[in-house]
Amino acid sequence: MSIRDEINVSLLTSIAAGGIMLLLVTVIGTQGFFYYYENRLIAKRWEEVVNRPTEEIQASARQLAEIDSPSRRGFVDADQKLVRVPISVAKKILIANKGVVPSTQPAK
Repeated sequence: MSIRDEINVSLLTSIAAGGIMLLLVTVIGTQGFFYYYENRLIAKRWEEVVNRPTEEIQASARQLAEIDSPSRRGFVDADQKLVRVPISVAKKILIANKGVVPSTQPAK
């Protein structure tokens, strides 16, 4: 039996091609596995989110809108002369006073 000095190119090519195919399958499989578990995690987190009913959201929006309504004007504390006014009225007062906030303390 003699040792051959020539290189078997077809054998090396098929081994290299098989190795490259195995590497691609491993990379694509690992990426698919990652995406699968990532999507499961995202879906699980979305299931845990508490959705507030539309009526509750609308009620809170109405409550916030009432803060600026004229019916909400009045004294918060009459002894300290704290008054509740709508934001739009407060803006007009600031514009009329050229940006100076009216004094909340009695003159000494």
